Amino acid sequence: MTVDEWVKQVWTLLNIRAKTLYDYQHFYHRNLQPSIGQMSVDNVDSAVLQRALLALPPQTARHTLMVAKSIFREAAIYNITKNNPTIGLRTAPIQQQEKKFLTWDEVDALDWGNYNNQIRFLASHGLRWSEATVLTQDDIHDGFVWVNRSFYGPCKSRTSVRRIPYMGYFS
Repeated sequence: MTVDEWVKQVWTLLNIRAKTLYDYQHFYHRNLQPSIGQMSVDNVDSAVLQRALLALPPQTARHTLMVAKSIFREAAIYNITKNNPTIGLRTAPIQQQEKKFLTWDEVDALDWGNYNNQIRFLASHGLRWSEATVLTQDDIHDGFVWVNRSFYGPCKSRTSVRRIPYMGYFS
């Protein structure tokens, strides 16, 4: 069985949220499939995976390795293979850089083109882009923005459901 054939099956077996599945599929198709997709599950070795991971930025490599670990862990559980080339693989540490945040005056002074109101809305309310894209006028009432979903569906946890004082710029 090729890795591609196994992956098509494994996506249906994993008990994960739709957003997580989307991310797994993205990392597999972009970063793993070109190297191992047509290989037999039994023939993938750690050197092939390591070469694929070394070509990626550290954070992308970390996510890609986690997807590979899931694929081969499930293959072992379902007796597809006894081979797990991910054992012992590591990625480079993720480099933490100090983040530069714009002040409100800096945000307000910049011209964001067609996105002026959207950027100002995000900056003044602290929303994620995926939360703001699904807001409607009905979500703004009683002086608050009511957040209960994102582009990917309902909020993942109860603490993600919240109300934020409305500061303007919604259009």
